Amino acid sequence: MSVLSGEYRVVSEFNVGNGITYYIVIHISDGLLYYVRPDGIFPLLGGGSGTTGPTGPAGANFQYSITGPTAPSNPNVGDRWYDTTQGTEFVYINDGNSSQWVTPVIAPPGPTLFSTQEINQSSYNTNFDYVYYGVTYAGGICTVNLPLASSTNNGKFIIISDETGNISYGNRGILVQGQGGQLINGESSVLMKLDRISLTFLYRNNAWKTI
Repeated sequence: MSVLSGEYRVVSEFNVGNGITYYIVIHISDGLLYYVRPDGIFPLLGGGSGTTGPTGPAGANFQYSITGPTAPSNPNVGDRWYDTTQGTEFVYINDGNSSQWVTPVIAPPGPTLFSTQEINQSSYNTNFDYVYYGVTYAGGICTVNLPLASSTNNGKFIIISDETGNISYGNRGILVQGQGGQLINGESSVLMKLDRISLTFLYRNNAWKTI
């Protein structure tokens, strides 16, 4: 220990073999640690563990998606995994009792809401802005003209309904007819004469069909 002066105090020593001993020493004036080898004295970087500092703010939950034949290890709640073997996507959840991979359930779509329009006049031209037309005209025959449709309207339909309940009497009724030579079930028009009757007119291949 000839390399040391009275400014150092030995803290520990260890033999590294071949008669060589290393020392851990502390500098008396500054309190820093050093280790001593035969070729000199060197600062000992790093000290012992200090007091634990305050806990930092919680970070955001990290969610990721992975694709593969096996589930990821150490997943977090909300992580997604696409199982390439089954062709199924899973999400990692905690239900309060356990954590597990489950298949997400997609809620079915809500009910379809049809746009509606009242017809209270002797003649009316319909269009595809509305699906349901309720006829309340009671002054005689009500003529309802279907839209002049094109191939882009294939599969669209219009519902026409008697809402008065008395079209079977006298000269009342609902006369539905196509435009531009477009026929309805091979005819130019259809006369609705049953109380509360409702017919659906479907357009397909330049003609209208009742369903």
